[in-house]
Amino acid sequence: KTMADTIEQLKDKLQALEADSGGNKDRKKLEVALELCAALAALDMKRGVVQYADLAIDLDGDCVPAHCFRAEALQAMAQQRPSSKAASKA
Repeated sequence: KTMADTIEQLKDKLQALEADSGGNKDRKKLEVALELCAALAALDMKRGVVQYADLAIDLDGDCVPAHCFRAEALQAMAQQRPSSKAASKA
C-alpha cells in the first residue's frame, strides 16, 4: 500500500466523520487531520499539509502539532519561491 493510498483512505475517513453525528467527532477529525498532515508532509505536498493543518487548528486552536506542520510547510513553500521582493516588482 502506497502513501497515496493511505492519504485517500484518510480523506475518506474524514468525509465519513463529517457525516457522523456521534460524540467526540471533532477529536476524531483532529486525529485524522494530523495523520493527513504527516502523510502529506512525507510526500512533500505542502499545500495539502497547510489545508489539513488549518482544519486541525480550526478544531483545536491549541493543537501544537498542527501549528508546527503548518509553519514548516509554509516556510518550505516560501523558500521554494523566487524572492518575494523580485516577485512584487514584476
